[in-house]
Amino acid sequence: MTVRRLLMLLIAGACVLLSGCAVVALGLIRDEADTKLDEADSDWVVVTFTLKPGSPNDSMDVLLDTELAADAALQDASAGSIDGNEVGAGEYELYFVGHDRHLMWQVLEPVFAKAPLKWSRVELYQTLAEDPDEVLLPR
Repeated sequence: MTVRRLLMLLIAGACVLLSGCAVVALGLIRDEADTKLDEADSDWVVVTFTLKPGSPNDSMDVLLDTELAADAALQDASAGSIDGNEVGAGEYELYFVGHDRHLMWQVLEPVFAKAPLKWSRVELYQTLAEDPDEVLLPR
């Protein structure tokens, strides 16, 4: 490897490193350790969509904008964040974690009222290790 090529690789690596530092310093990405809640000390909201014949094939694509809006609404309210999703057995579930499941649903409900798919069940948990303490069905 020539000295010139080695120097270019070092400069490129330094640029990548510095740009990553700038992104973190400017708060453009979050440090996962700062935003991760202790699961044992967290409330959960699980929003379920029943996938019926004729439903869009890829729920994740159809609901992506809604998921992002829900996560942003929770974070803006300092109420929680999205934790993940699961697909299977004809259902698509979205998991949200925070410190007050009732406040989280209060923030999430108007977002999901505008979703392209209608939710079929919402479960409120004090901990995922136990059964939900409340199950909400659409009106």
